[in-house]
Formats: sequence, structure tokens, C-alpha cells
Amino acid sequence: MTNNYSESLDIDKIEKTDPITGLYSRYYFLYAVDLHIDYCTDLNKKFVIILININEFKDINDYLGIGVGDKMLIEFSKRLTDIKKDNNIISRINADEFSILCKSDDIIEIENLASEVLDIIRVPFLINNSVIHINGRVGISMYPYDGKDVETLMRSADIALCKAKEIHGRKICFFSREMYEETKDNFLYANYLTNSISNNELSIHYQPIFNLKDCTEIVGLEALLRWTNATLGNVPPAVFIPLAEKSGQIVSIGEWVLDRVCKQIKFWEMKGYQIIPISVNISVKQLEQIGFSSKVISILNNYNIDSNVIELEITESVSSGDITTIVDNLKDLKTFGMTISMDDFGTGFSSLGKLDFFELDKIKIDKFFIDDIVQVNKKQKLLESIVSLGNSLELTIVAEGIETRDQLSYLNTLDCQLGQGFLISKPLPPGEAEIFLK
Repeated sequence: MTNNYSESLDIDKIEKTDPITGLYSRYYFLYAVDLHIDYCTDLNKKFVIILININEFKDINDYLGIGVGDKMLIEFSKRLTDIKKDNNIISRINADEFSILCKSDDIIEIENLASEVLDIIRVPFLINNSVIHINGRVGISMYPYDGKDVETLMRSADIALCKAKEIHGRKICFFSREMYEETKDNFLYANYLTNSISNNELSIHYQPIFNLKDCTEIVGLEALLRWTNATLGNVPPAVFIPLAEKSGQIVSIGEWVLDRVCKQIKFWEMKGYQIIPISVNISVKQLEQIGFSSKVISILNNYNIDSNVIELEITESVSSGDITTIVDNLKDLKTFGMTISMDDFGTGFSSLGKLDFFELDKIKIDKFFIDDIVQVNKKQKLLESIVSLGNSLELTIVAEGIETRDQLSYLNTLDCQLGQGFLISKPLPPGEAEIFLK
């Protein structure tokens, strides 16, 4: 045998069927795949594993009850059985995942089967007089290219299934080596990130925010997180920030950043420097924490920092979070006297409806709108509209990513007050940022 999975099982002692759906059980499915690998190895044949996930199944159990969820699983299993080919094996892998051992290696046939699966998921379910609409996604791996043993094949299909979640429209994804490398890197980075604070690997750089009419007038600094790991080197924020948010580590890291910024402000005060507002980026995950506002206020009070010295930057993604808790936290912080700005404005789809809802003081125009602003007429029109909107709402407007004098000159023709970018200064470590405070 090519591996020891089936040899390690006593087939007479394992449950062959899932008790709810009547489909093959997870263990029997893996056993069958193992046997089929031996068969295909001897005859040099190929086959695929199709993993299917029901997206909203947990919500069904939570809001309609486990009984309704079980009945829906039974109905879905019947639909799967109706479309299966004679030589395919269908199993329920876990609560909301099913799998098919498809013994064909015809890509068109496999894609058609996967499409059929998604089609039958989308057909409404009528359970206990309730009409239930759900969606699904599909991940596919092929033997022997994506794995030569049960564990690797299933892992590859699962990686493809996770990737399918990111695909708009058709939720079918075939495994690729690039997906594996991305998943491996994400796991590696997230694992190292866990000890980044205790290992003193994190630091903060400060980028000046200046008056567009007089670039010598620095009106604020933005605190930007940096991570340097002994093994990974300098990891870009675009890589590790999303991982920190996904893993939830952004909550403790964000608290560390705010504490470190307040500590830095106190140090600069002791040296007699003029203190200007410092903006700190806040994640949706932080704002969703009950009591987040109290924690922020506590940190500022601990260092005896005035509320107008720290500005909090949120992003448009807050609209997709727990709005009630987020708004409660923001209102508490506004009452405390803090300034709230929306970062990367214009890159999402929710800003216009939320500008007043979140009681913003500032909007920061994303670098996307500044790039090629001199050459691209459409970007000029977009930028003019954003600036006009911000001014009509009496918001302070900050342009990000200013890198050329032509961009600066064009922005000066608009009523945009502030800016930041490499033209004036890149983000600097604390010692170098002091130049602007002196």
C-alpha cells in the first residue's frame, strides 16, 4: 500500500455511515480513498476529491434550531445522491462539509459535477414551513498531482475550499501549488507574530502630516507599525496586519501600539518638544471589543495624555463589523474628546452612508487617487468630488501618498488642507522623527 491509513483501521469497528444523513462516514470515506489510491497507483490512473461547504449552516442551527439543521442536511444529502455517478463515493465529513470521491479525471466532467453541486445548494430548502436560502463553495484536489496520500489530498482540497471563499461569483476552486505556498507562509508568519511583542520585534515609525499650503508646517504624525523578525526579516505591514486581524492578534498588538505611542509622547514632552497630534490606526476587531473605549481612555489617563493629542484612524471596513458595539465605542471616545478619521477613504463601498453615522472629523484620501493624478482626468474628477464632499461636511481632508511636486501642485489647486507622503518624508523611527518636533 502507498500509505498506512487503511492498514491502521479496523474496518469492522468503524461506523460506515453518518447517523444523520445516511451517507458514508468520514472515516469510511478516508478508508475508501486510501484503497482507491492503491488501485490508481497500480494502473496509473487519476481521480479527484471534491470538498463541499455549506456557508450558512451554523446560522441555521443557531437561529432555527438543530432539528431544522439536521433536516436540511438530510435533504441536501438526497440531492447529492440524485446527481452522483455510479462510481462516485459521497460522504459527510463534518458538520457542514461533504466530500465526493470522483473517479473521473475528465476536467469538464469534474467542473460540471461541481457546478451541479452548487446549483442544488442554491435551490431553496422548505423545512418545517420555512424557506431556507443557502450558498456553498467547492474545493478540488487531484491525485497524484495534489497529493499521493489521503492526508495530503484532503489538505489540498481543504486549501482550495478556503480559497474558494475569496472568489467572487462561481465558488469553485482547484488546488494549486501557489495556494499551498501562500497558506504555508501565512501559517508561518502568524506563528512568529504570536511572540512578536514578547520578543521586542515590533516598532513604530512616524510619518509627518503637513500643511499643503506650507510644507514646512508639520501638523501631525501618523504612527505606523513595523515588524522585524530574526528569521523572516522585515515583514511588510500589508502582509502581517491582515494576518493579525484574521487571527485576532491585532487586539493585543493594537493595545501595545497605543501604549507605546503614549509612552513616546511622554518621552518627547520630557525633552521639551512641541507635541502635535499623533494618529493611530484602529482595527475593526478592536472596535468590536466591548469596553474598548474604556481601555483606550485608561491608557491615555495612565500617561496623563490629553485626549486631543491622540487621533484614531478607522477604515471603511468598520461597516462590516458589529455596528452597535463599534458605534458605542466611537461615541464614548468622541465624548472623551478624541478625533476620529477614516483612513483609505474611497476604496470601499460604504463611506458615503457612514460619514455622519460614525461622527468623523477627518477623511484621508487613499493613495490610489493621488497616483497619476496629473495624467488621468477621471482620477482628477474623483478627487475633486471627494474633496468637495468632505468640505461640504466640514471635515478635515488629508491626502495620502504624495510623492511628486506635480501631485502637490495639483492638490493645492483644490481645497485639500493636509497631506503626507514621501515627497516630504517617509515614515521615520522616533529618533529621526524628533527633527520635525524641534
